[in-house]
Amino acid sequence: MIRFACSNCGQRISVSDRCAGRQGRCPSCKKTVLVPNLNDSVSADAGRSPDSTAAPGAAFLDEAIFDIPPKQQPSRPPTPQPGVPNETLQQPPKPETDVMTAHAEPVVERRLPWFVDIFLYPANASGLTIIGIVAGIPLLFAGLVWILGMVTAVFPPMFAGLVIVAVIGFIVRIVLYLYLCWYLCECIRHSAQGGRRAPQTMPQTPDIGEILLQFFTVLVCLIVFWGPVVLWYFRTLCRFLASLFTRGAPTAVFQPAIAANLVITVLLLAYAIFFFPMALLAVVMFDSLSGLNPVLIVQSIYGTFRRYCGMLLVFCLLWALAVQLSHFATLYSLLSPLAAVFLSGCIGIYTLMVQAHILGRFYCKNEQALYWDA
Repeated sequence: MIRFACSNCGQRISVSDRCAGRQGRCPSCKKTVLVPNLNDSVSADAGRSPDSTAAPGAAFLDEAIFDIPPKQQPSRPPTPQPGVPNETLQQPPKPETDVMTAHAEPVVERRLPWFVDIFLYPANASGLTIIGIVAGIPLLFAGLVWILGMVTAVFPPMFAGLVIVAVIGFIVRIVLYLYLCWYLCECIRHSAQGGRRAPQTMPQTPDIGEILLQFFTVLVCLIVFWGPVVLWYFRTLCRFLASLFTRGAPTAVFQPAIAANLVITVLLLAYAIFFFPMALLAVVMFDSLSGLNPVLIVQSIYGTFRRYCGMLLVFCLLWALAVQLSHFATLYSLLSPLAAVFLSGCIGIYTLMVQAHILGRFYCKNEQALYWDA
């Protein structure tokens, strides 16, 4: 075993010898740590062999460093020896624990069918709190702006207060959306480690630098895959509007060009839908833009093609269901407009968290097929 301390918080960490030189996250402060080599660390179990119970092909570090308790191998009962009481022999030896395994969360067994349980991933105190905060606070500021707007129409000096509240609400909205992006990435990593419900991150809220870095990596991934289809769509729309206001130009001249632009738009949309989930998973799990390596993405999709296509189909069905529910909440409900907007926001965030869980579970179930540790 390799025993070392986190360079950020001092937390003692124990991992198996095969993790020497690899990187992972500290279970206490969630910062990236580097496992020292065997020659640079002091092992408390010098006479023991490397941990043979660790799962083969782990992508980053041993299971213990990701707050997953190691699997205990069943031990045979000791052979009775003359002169030794039977009560002593019948007591099984206590497993060794250290700082890492003492704070490990128990593994929650799946009691419902998997296709039902995955939709309940955000249905705990932590997940529902995040949904309520991210969807409710911006709506609260929108209501205050609306009230101050009516007051300003009667009492114009309140315009300064209206501007201040609007600016504060805009800043709060940006901070909440940045935090939501970071939390969704944490949901992917948590599900990749076997998590069944949304993680509790309030006591371990990261600093603004880590949130911005995570948002930057996700933003680059979005631009690479969704940027082309967005730009081409607006280009096609502009050319179509220009054709409507062009005088003396027959409509048939513009029909082939519009049809060709529409085909290219559909192809770019298919490119974004097909490759973006795998690229996002790679960027989040590597915690680096190196996950955008096209060879890595194509090889990963090829190794898990059928299961990956099934996951994409589930994603499309989830968004279709979310859009229909939001449309129903907005048009056909008896709720007030603000309540309808709040409900639509909750549905969207809930869907994103379920998709993050499915993406993480996909990595957990297909880690060997992805072969990212190479």
